[in-house]
Amino acid sequence: MSVIDGVPGQVEVVVRGVGEFGPSVRLFDWSRADEYGVAFAVEAADDGLRARLETVTVTVWDNMG
Repeated sequence: MSVIDGVPGQVEVVVRGVGEFGPSVRLFDWSRADEYGVAFAVEAADDGLRARLETVTVTVWDNMG
């Protein structure tokens, strides 16, 4: 896993699989939705395919288990 500071004040988290072209998941464009949650974008790539969600919101009330 690598953490990359792309732009001042913005943080990306990139998780990469094995190999130069292995699978990867990137979390980026973080923002505070309100005092109880955050919003961010997610991008997943593998084997020439790419999927992207523009806005994912997670709050303190979400059951992540």
